[in-house]
Amino acid sequence: MNRNVDIVAVDDDEEVLREFREKCRTQRGIRIKEMFSDPQEALEYMLLYPPDAVFLDIEMEGMDGITLARKLRIKYPDIIIVFATAYQTYTLE
Repeated sequence: MNRNVDIVAVDDDEEVLREFREKCRTQRGIRIKEMFSDPQEALEYMLLYPPDAVFLDIEMEGMDGITLARKLRIKYPDIIIVFATAYQTYTLE
């Protein structure tokens, strides 16, 4: 049985979110559930409606992507987390 992978994207740059949505539209099997520019709002949503995967920016105001990922991992140990960043310093972390 084929089913869509439900994704949430979190990035404080609205343009990045728009580009991400456009790229996902051409991919089979991917459904964007929600996109957030506020990581706290994203966390509150995902605690109620868990996605299969989450794409996170690392550098964000209020809560960085690594902290958000750790909070999600506690609640959902099997969630797929993909970090998207232009900062090489976070590559190994």
